[in-house]
Amino acid sequence: TELLAHLTNTKDYAMVLYTDKLKVIHVTTHIALRKFLDTLNRSRIETVIGMADTFLRRVGFEKPRIAVAGVNPHAGENGLFGDEEITTVAPAVKAMQAQDIEVFGPCPPDTVFLQCQEGQYDIVVAMYHDQGHIPLKLLGFYDGVNIT
Repeated sequence: TELLAHLTNTKDYAMVLYTDKLKVIHVTTHIALRKFLDTLNRSRIETVIGMADTFLRRVGFEKPRIAVAGVNPHAGENGLFGDEEITTVAPAVKAMQAQDIEVFGPCPPDTVFLQCQEGQYDIVVAMYHDQGHIPLKLLGFYDGVNIT
């Protein structure tokens, strides 16, 4: 469990779930949802956005389009359902846009995975384990690959 805790919280580790039509990379993976909000931070989101960009370029995407899922329903509705999008996610997205990465968000998590599958984005940055796993397993259970 000590090794798992280290891998879950280290900045140089990320899980990518990959299919031809849907690709997902996770900010956090194997931690309790209750603990997730306490560990969510701008630096980690920026790191994972950078990993997504690097990964997709390495597999042939010239200018990856990266969507960042919000934390709360409807990406918080401007603070109505939580302020994590305002205080943490949006500043991370803006910082990575300033580094010439084509990144969008925070995007409503209830629609962003379908938008990615339909080609609007090349990958989705999911905030936590099931946010990314559920849509990928639903849409690509038999052809998905986990790259960690």
